[in-house]
Amino acid sequence: MLIENTRTLYLSLPNVRQSWENLLKQAGITRLASTDYLKVDYAIGIYQKNKLIATSSFTKNIMKYFAIDPAYREGGKTFNLLATKLIQEMAQRQIYHQFVATKQEYQQSFEAIGFHCLAYAEQGILLEGGDYSIHDYLAEVPKQKGEKIAAIVMNANPFTLGHYALVKQAAEENDFVYVFVLSEPQEFLSPDERIDLVKQGTKNLNNVGIFPGKEYMVSLATFPTYFLKKDISETEFQTELDARLFKTWVVPALGITKRYLGEEPFSEVTLHYNRSLQKVLEPEVQVVILPRHKKNEIPISASAVRHAFYTDDLSFIKQVTPIETYNFLVKKRKEMSQKNGN
Repeated sequence: MLIENTRTLYLSLPNVRQSWENLLKQAGITRLASTDYLKVDYAIGIYQKNKLIATSSFTKNIMKYFAIDPAYREGGKTFNLLATKLIQEMAQRQIYHQFVATKQEYQQSFEAIGFHCLAYAEQGILLEGGDYSIHDYLAEVPKQKGEKIAAIVMNANPFTLGHYALVKQAAEENDFVYVFVLSEPQEFLSPDERIDLVKQGTKNLNNVGIFPGKEYMVSLATFPTYFLKKDISETEFQTELDARLFKTWVVPALGITKRYLGEEPFSEVTLHYNRSLQKVLEPEVQVVILPRHKKNEIPISASAVRHAFYTDDLSFIKQVTPIETYNFLVKKRKEMSQKNGN
C-alpha cells in the first residue's frame, strides 16, 4: 500500500510545501529558511490516506531532508522505501555516488543499505554510498615516500603570492607537500581554472603535488547543517566534520604528518576552522599556522584580488599574484570587456 502512495513532491505548490515543512519540523528539522525548498532538485513523499507520513530529497548528489512520522518508523520498511526510491531517481539522472549528512540515529539504517560512515561529530554524521568512494579517491592520489609529509587545503580563487609563500615554506620544511584545491564550484574562477593556476604557480617546486579535493574537502557534502538544532553552532559542526574526515581517511592513507594553514585575519569562519583543525588533528598531525604574507604591510587575500579585478586595478593584481595568475586574469579581463562591448 505504501508503494502505491509514493509520489513526487512538487514543492513549488504551497499546500504541498506546507505539508512537507510540517513533517520536517515534526522530525526536528527546524533550520528551514523560506527559500530552502528552491535548493531541492527532487523530493519524494509517502502518503497514507492522503497524509504525508515520510519524505526525503536530494540536491545534486546530496541526499537530505529525511523525515518519517514516528508511527511509521518501526521495522525500517518506510525508511528503506524512501531511500530506494530516491536512489532510483538519482540513477535516472546519472547520479551514482551519494552523500548523506544526518543524525547519528539514522547511521545503522543507512549502513544497512550499503552506505558507510565517512566522519562523525557529536551533532551528526556524514555517510556515502554508490559506485565511488573515498577509497577510490585516495587511490587516485599517489602516496609519496618520506618521513615528513605535509598537506595544504586551499581555495585559491585565485592563486596569490600569499598562497605561494605558504606552499614554498611547506616544501622547504618537508619531503613532500600535497596541495588539495577545493573542487566546489564558485563564482569568479572554475575548479579547473583554479587548480591549473596552482599547478602553474608552483611548477618550480619539485616536491609539491597538486590534487583536486573533490567532495571530500570543504565541499557541499561536508558542510551540511539543515538537521541541527537551532542552538547548535553551524560552524562548529561543519569544521569538526571536515577535520575528522581528513584525519580518519586522508592522513593515514597518505602518511601526512603536518597540515599547513595561513593565519586568518579576515574571516571569522576560517579562523574557527583553523582552531577546529588544531583541536581534531593534534597531536597525531602537527598543525602549522603561518603568518599571512603581506604586501606593503597589508595581508594578501584572494578576495582583494577579485575586487581589484572587477575594479580594473591590474597593477595591484600584478603586485600580489604569480605571473601566471596575472597573465590569466589580464586575458580574462580583456575577454570580459570585449563581451560587454567596452
